[in-house]
Amino acid sequence: MKSRVGLRELVARGADVVKGDVHWSDDHRAYVKAGLKCQSCGNQDRIRGAVQYRLPDGSEISAGQSMGLLPKDAIAECRSCARRWPVFQGGTAALTRAGESAVETIETERSVEPHHSDPLELDNLGGTSPLKHTVTITQEWTQTIELDTEKSKVENTTSGADLPGVGTYGRKAEDAVKRTYSVSEQTKKVLTREFSFEVPPGTKRVVSFNYARVWQHGIARISGSDGSMAEVPFRVAVDMTVNLAQRDTTA
Repeated sequence: MKSRVGLRELVARGADVVKGDVHWSDDHRAYVKAGLKCQSCGNQDRIRGAVQYRLPDGSEISAGQSMGLLPKDAIAECRSCARRWPVFQGGTAALTRAGESAVETIETERSVEPHHSDPLELDNLGGTSPLKHTVTITQEWTQTIELDTEKSKVENTTSGADLPGVGTYGRKAEDAVKRTYSVSEQTKKVLTREFSFEVPPGTKRVVSFNYARVWQHGIARISGSDGSMAEVPFRVAVDMTVNLAQRDTTA
Protein backbone atom coordinates (compact mmCIF):
# COMPACT_ATOMS: atom_id res chain seq x y z
CA MET A 1 0.00 0.00 0.00
CA LYS A 2 1.48 3.34 -1.08
CA SER A 3 0.61 6.49 0.83
CA ARG A 4 1.70 10.09 0.72
CA VAL A 5 2.76 11.65 4.01
CA GLY A 6 0.64 14.65 4.96
CA LEU A 7 2.25 18.09 5.18
CA ARG A 8 1.34 18.32 8.86
CA GLU A 9 4.00 15.65 9.54
CA LEU A 10 7.06 17.89 9.45
CA VAL A 11 10.72 17.62 10.46
CA ALA A 12 13.70 19.89 11.05
CA ARG A 13 15.81 21.30 8.21
CA GLY A 14 18.44 18.98 6.76
CA ALA A 15 16.68 15.76 7.77
CA ASP A 16 16.91 12.75 5.46
CA VAL A 17 13.33 12.87 4.21
CA VAL A 18 11.07 10.53 2.30
CA LYS A 19 9.77 12.30 -0.80
CA GLY A 20 6.85 11.31 -2.97
CA ASP A 21 5.05 8.02 -2.44
CA VAL A 22 6.15 5.94 0.54
CA HIS A 23 5.44 2.58 2.12
CA TRP A 24 4.15 2.67 5.68
CA SER A 25 5.09 -0.07 8.11
CA ASP A 26 2.37 -2.60 8.93
CA ASP A 27 1.93 -1.06 12.39
CA HIS A 28 1.55 2.47 11.05
CA ARG A 29 -0.79 1.37 8.27
CA ALA A 30 -3.04 -0.26 10.89
CA TYR A 31 -2.93 2.93 12.98
CA VAL A 32 -3.96 5.12 10.02
CA LYS A 33 -6.66 2.73 8.72
CA ALA A 34 -8.20 2.64 12.22
CA GLY A 35 -8.71 6.41 12.10
CA LEU A 36 -5.52 7.40 13.94
CA LYS A 37 -6.22 4.93 16.77
CA CYS A 38 -3.45 3.20 18.73
CA GLN A 39 -3.74 -0.57 18.23
CA SER A 40 -2.47 -1.28 21.75
CA CYS A 41 -4.57 0.93 24.02
CA GLY A 42 -7.30 2.27 21.71
CA ASN A 43 -6.32 5.91 22.22
CA GLN A 44 -7.70 7.99 19.34
CA ASP A 45 -7.44 11.63 18.34
CA ARG A 46 -8.70 12.47 14.84
CA ILE A 47 -7.50 16.08 15.12
CA ARG A 48 -3.85 15.92 16.14
CA GLY A 49 -3.39 12.13 16.02
CA ALA A 50 -2.85 9.72 18.89
CA VAL A 51 0.94 9.64 18.42
CA GLN A 52 3.95 11.87 18.88
CA TYR A 53 6.51 11.50 16.10
CA ARG A 54 10.15 11.26 17.19
CA LEU A 55 13.63 11.01 15.72
CA PRO A 56 15.81 7.99 16.60
CA ASP A 57 17.53 10.01 19.35
CA GLY A 58 14.16 10.48 21.07
CA SER A 59 13.68 14.15 20.17
CA GLU A 60 10.18 15.23 19.18
CA ILE A 61 9.16 16.12 15.63
CA SER A 62 6.75 19.06 15.62
CA ALA A 63 4.94 20.74 12.76
CA GLY A 64 6.42 24.09 13.73
CA GLN A 65 10.05 23.07 13.33
CA SER A 66 10.42 23.53 9.56
CA MET A 67 9.02 22.63 6.16
CA GLY A 68 9.51 19.04 5.03
CA LEU A 69 8.31 15.43 5.39
CA LEU A 70 8.85 12.77 7.99
CA PRO A 71 12.33 11.20 7.83
CA LYS A 72 12.68 7.55 6.84
CA ASP A 73 13.63 6.53 10.36
CA ALA A 74 10.74 8.37 12.07
CA ILE A 75 9.22 6.65 15.09
CA ALA A 76 5.59 6.93 16.19
CA GLU A 77 4.95 6.91 19.95
CA CYS A 78 1.43 6.68 21.40
CA ARG A 79 0.68 9.66 23.65
CA SER A 80 -1.31 7.41 26.00
CA CYS A 81 0.43 4.02 26.42
CA ALA A 82 3.85 5.04 24.95
CA ARG A 83 3.98 2.08 22.57
CA ARG A 84 6.48 2.81 19.76
CA TRP A 85 6.69 1.60 16.16
CA PRO A 86 8.49 2.61 12.95
CA VAL A 87 6.45 4.81 10.62
CA PHE A 88 7.89 3.39 7.39
CA GLN A 89 8.83 -0.07 6.15
CA GLY A 90 12.44 -0.86 6.93
CA GLY A 91 12.43 1.61 9.78
CA THR A 92 12.70 -0.93 12.58
CA ALA A 93 16.39 -0.16 12.95
CA ALA A 94 15.43 3.34 14.05
CA LEU A 95 14.34 1.94 17.38
CA THR A 96 17.94 1.27 18.33
CA ARG A 97 21.35 2.73 17.51
CA ALA A 98 23.63 1.03 15.03
CA GLY A 99 25.75 -1.72 16.57
CA GLU A 100 23.51 -2.10 19.62
CA SER A 101 21.17 -4.94 20.43
CA ALA A 102 17.67 -4.52 19.05
CA VAL A 103 15.03 -4.84 21.76
CA GLU A 104 11.39 -5.55 20.98
CA THR A 105 8.69 -5.48 23.67
CA ILE A 106 5.83 -7.88 23.02
CA GLU A 107 2.65 -7.56 25.09
CA THR A 108 0.88 -10.76 26.16
CA GLU A 109 -1.93 -10.65 28.71
CA ARG A 110 -3.11 -8.42 31.56
CA SER A 111 -3.79 -9.46 35.14
CA VAL A 112 -5.38 -7.83 38.18
CA GLU A 113 -3.72 -8.17 41.59
CA PRO A 114 -5.41 -7.14 44.87
CA HIS A 115 -3.42 -4.40 46.57
CA HIS A 116 -5.15 -3.29 49.78
CA SER A 117 -8.53 -2.34 51.28
CA ASP A 118 -9.66 0.73 53.20
CA PRO A 119 -12.84 0.48 55.35
CA LEU A 120 -15.38 3.25 55.92
CA GLU A 121 -18.11 3.00 58.59
CA LEU A 122 -21.37 4.92 58.13
CA ASP A 123 -23.43 4.62 61.33
CA ASN A 124 -27.10 5.58 61.08
CA LEU A 125 -28.41 3.14 63.67
CA GLY A 126 -29.95 5.94 65.75
CA GLY A 127 -31.12 7.99 62.83
CA THR A 128 -34.70 8.62 61.80
CA SER A 129 -33.92 9.81 58.27
CA PRO A 130 -31.53 8.65 55.57
CA LEU A 131 -27.86 9.52 56.07
CA LYS A 132 -26.25 10.95 52.94
CA HIS A 133 -22.50 10.94 52.66
CA THR A 134 -20.07 11.77 49.84
CA VAL A 135 -16.42 10.75 49.98
CA THR A 136 -13.52 11.44 47.61
CA ILE A 137 -10.74 8.88 47.67
CA THR A 138 -7.22 9.60 46.47
CA GLN A 139 -4.65 6.85 46.08
CA GLU A 140 -1.09 7.39 44.85
CA TRP A 141 0.62 4.46 43.15
CA THR A 142 3.94 3.77 41.48
CA GLN A 143 4.30 2.45 37.93
CA THR A 144 6.51 -0.50 38.86
CA ILE A 145 8.44 -2.76 36.46
CA GLU A 146 9.33 -6.36 37.34
CA LEU A 147 11.51 -8.76 35.31
CA ASP A 148 11.29 -12.54 35.66
CA THR A 149 14.94 -13.42 35.04
CA GLU A 150 14.40 -17.01 36.25
CA LYS A 151 12.23 -17.66 33.19
CA SER A 152 14.53 -15.82 30.78
CA LYS A 153 15.85 -17.63 27.70
CA VAL A 154 19.26 -16.93 26.17
CA GLU A 155 20.68 -18.56 23.05
CA ASN A 156 23.02 -17.94 20.14
CA THR A 157 21.53 -18.64 16.74
CA THR A 158 24.76 -18.44 14.71
CA SER A 159 27.66 -19.68 16.83
CA GLY A 160 28.66 -21.41 20.02
CA ALA A 161 30.43 -18.38 21.46
CA ASP A 162 30.06 -17.56 25.13
CA LEU A 163 27.03 -15.43 25.87
CA PRO A 164 26.64 -12.60 28.36
CA GLY A 165 24.83 -13.44 31.57
CA VAL A 166 21.11 -12.99 31.96
CA GLY A 167 21.82 -9.88 34.04
CA THR A 168 23.25 -8.10 30.99
CA TYR A 169 20.12 -8.79 28.97
CA GLY A 170 17.96 -7.96 31.98
CA ARG A 171 19.35 -4.43 32.12
CA LYS A 172 18.69 -3.94 28.40
CA ALA A 173 15.20 -5.36 28.77
CA GLU A 174 14.43 -3.09 31.71
CA ASP A 175 15.64 -0.02 29.81
CA ALA A 176 13.47 -0.98 26.82
CA VAL A 177 10.37 -1.52 28.96
CA LYS A 178 10.93 1.82 30.69
CA ARG A 179 11.12 3.56 27.33
CA THR A 180 8.04 1.78 26.00
CA TYR A 181 5.88 2.70 28.97
CA SER A 182 7.58 6.03 29.83
CA VAL A 183 8.54 4.82 33.29
CA SER A 184 11.21 6.27 35.56
CA GLU A 185 12.09 5.61 39.19
CA GLN A 186 9.91 8.56 40.17
CA THR A 187 6.90 7.72 37.98
CA LYS A 188 3.92 8.04 40.31
CA LYS A 189 0.26 8.32 39.42
CA VAL A 190 -2.85 9.22 41.38
CA LEU A 191 -6.24 7.50 41.33
CA THR A 192 -9.10 9.82 42.35
CA ARG A 193 -12.75 8.82 42.61
CA GLU A 194 -15.87 10.26 44.24
CA PHE A 195 -18.60 8.10 45.77
CA SER A 196 -21.98 9.00 47.25
CA PHE A 197 -23.85 6.86 49.79
CA GLU A 198 -27.30 6.94 51.33
CA VAL A 199 -27.76 4.83 54.45
CA PRO A 200 -31.36 4.07 55.58
CA PRO A 201 -32.47 4.89 59.15
CA GLY A 202 -31.58 2.27 61.74
CA THR A 203 -28.71 0.95 59.64
CA LYS A 204 -24.95 0.80 59.96
CA ARG A 205 -23.06 0.33 56.71
CA VAL A 206 -19.43 -0.71 56.43
CA VAL A 207 -17.94 0.06 53.01
CA SER A 208 -14.68 -1.47 51.83
CA PHE A 209 -12.68 0.28 49.12
CA ASN A 210 -10.79 -2.59 47.50
CA TYR A 211 -7.80 -1.46 45.46
CA ALA A 212 -6.10 -3.58 42.82
CA ARG A 213 -3.16 -3.08 40.48
CA VAL A 214 -3.48 -3.88 36.78
CA TRP A 215 -0.35 -5.51 35.34
CA GLN A 216 0.58 -5.63 31.68
CA HIS A 217 2.64 -8.77 31.00
CA GLY A 218 4.98 -9.20 28.11
CA ILE A 219 8.32 -10.37 26.76
CA ALA A 220 11.35 -8.24 25.96
CA ARG A 221 13.13 -9.87 23.03
CA ILE A 222 16.78 -8.83 22.61
CA SER A 223 18.52 -9.61 19.31
CA GLY A 224 22.28 -9.03 19.26
CA SER A 225 24.34 -8.23 16.18
CA ASP A 226 26.40 -11.37 16.96
CA GLY A 227 23.37 -13.65 16.51
CA SER A 228 22.52 -13.92 20.19
CA MET A 229 18.93 -13.72 21.29
CA ALA A 230 17.29 -13.43 24.68
CA GLU A 231 13.71 -13.32 25.87
CA VAL A 232 13.03 -11.75 29.26
CA PRO A 233 9.47 -11.90 30.67
CA PHE A 234 8.30 -8.72 32.35
CA ARG A 235 5.29 -7.10 33.88
CA VAL A 236 4.59 -3.42 34.40
CA ALA A 237 1.90 -1.82 36.56
CA VAL A 238 -0.25 0.20 34.16
CA ASP A 239 -3.32 1.07 36.25
CA MET A 240 -4.89 1.10 39.70
CA THR A 241 -8.58 0.29 40.15
CA VAL A 242 -10.98 0.47 43.09
CA ASN A 243 -14.12 -1.57 43.67
CA LEU A 244 -16.64 -1.34 46.49
CA ALA A 245 -18.01 -3.96 48.85
CA GLN A 246 -20.51 -3.13 51.57
CA ARG A 247 -22.20 -4.81 54.52
CA ASP A 248 -25.28 -3.48 56.34
CA THR A 249 -26.40 -4.26 59.88
CA THR A 250 -29.67 -3.07 61.39
CA ALA A 251 -30.75 -2.22 64.89
